[in-house]
Amino acid sequence: MKLFSTLTLAVSAIISQAYSVPIFIENADFEAPYVVNGTWTNNYIPGWQGTGPGGAAFGVYNPPDGDFTSIPSGINVAYVERGSIFQVLNEKVSANTDYSLLVYVGGGLTVDQMEGYSICLEADGTVLSQTSGGALQPGQFAPMMLSYSASAADVNIGKNLVIRFSEIGTINEGSETNFDKVSLDASPSSSVPEPGIVTLFIMSFAGLMSVMGMRKKSNRRRETI
Repeated sequence: MKLFSTLTLAVSAIISQAYSVPIFIENADFEAPYVVNGTWTNNYIPGWQGTGPGGAAFGVYNPPDGDFTSIPSGINVAYVERGSIFQVLNEKVSANTDYSLLVYVGGGLTVDQMEGYSICLEADGTVLSQTSGGALQPGQFAPMMLSYSASAADVNIGKNLVIRFSEIGTINEGSETNFDKVSLDASPSSSVPEPGIVTLFIMSFAGLMSVMGMRKKSNRRRETI
């Protein structure tokens, strides 16, 4: 009985395990191009596009010493002023898949003040998941996460995933939000085990039955002696 309980727990752990796969994002930590400390690019981020009203700006920024307590990844961050940056991924929405988007958001101490931000995961223009917030602690980055689950009947299956980050502000000039260290992971929905997991479960169950059968035969031999 003790052996049965142990194997049952082991098989349950195998089935509940989800395999997370990272989705490729070009220039996910905004380290390209190289810019000198304290300088930035104007409306240019390799791999990303930008939009916004007149006077809006975006780019890669290498913050000067003292602007942030630390940078989440590398030396550069993205900056957005009264607009958005976005990237259309090669990855398409798949059935029975959970998506998890992570990005670090912050505002510097020595640059334009941060008013607010928006993070969005889309599928060819359709919003799948979105979150927004106001100003964060100046000089620091905070991780922000979005999640989305695509069912077997999801109407967005086959559409390209799109990541979009926006600066929300009312100031015509002088507001800025920074983003860094972007990642997007995909994993099978918890209700749909991967084929490999199902196979492993069947093999484990067969092994369990075999062991229990051998124990029963051994007990019978002892009784007949």
